[in-house]
Amino acid sequence: KMTNLNRYIFRGWHSTILTPYYYGGVLLGDADPDWQYYLISLMKKQLDWISQTGSRRLIDICGNDLEFLAPYYPEEMELFKTAAKDGRLEAVRGMYSAAYLPILSEESNIRQFTYGLNIFRKVLGADVVTFISPSDHFDFHPQLPQILNSLGYKHALMNNTYANGQLSKLRYDIIKWQGLDGSEIEALPQYTSS
Repeated sequence: KMTNLNRYIFRGWHSTILTPYYYGGVLLGDADPDWQYYLISLMKKQLDWISQTGSRRLIDICGNDLEFLAPYYPEEMELFKTAAKDGRLEAVRGMYSAAYLPILSEESNIRQFTYGLNIFRKVLGADVVTFISPSDHFDFHPQLPQILNSLGYKHALMNNTYANGQLSKLRYDIIKWQGLDGSEIEALPQYTSS
């Protein structure tokens, strides 16, 4: 049953599970069918705001959403691409979908990133160098620093929060997150409330 709740404004990466090309592009789920419009509208509002204030924003969207939205919103994608080139938007995470990495095989982990990074380059012309994981995902496993390093990442944020837009005090300023093979990546640790 449809409701007026816009469930996919902030979690847009769940989108293409509902409207995949692989199954003919039809709506498969019961999500609000206007999520694409709301997501693009929200992104454009944020872009207008940062343009007026001279601030910067992160663009945390999965590659499968960019791939899905690009043919339908080419003008908006050009705006986002220009903003990324100008440094007003920084693409982060870089995964193809919102998969839970610890339960996937090594090959699937690598494909999540390689497919996603290729789409970020193709659609936004952006190289992703910072890995961020939402607070409701626990995407960290002992091989992730090695994978991130091999794909050109420079930084990681160990825990991200959307709770009321507030950031808790960090346990440490910056750490070196070390993988099983000894590789390290610069990271911000979890918050004290985590």
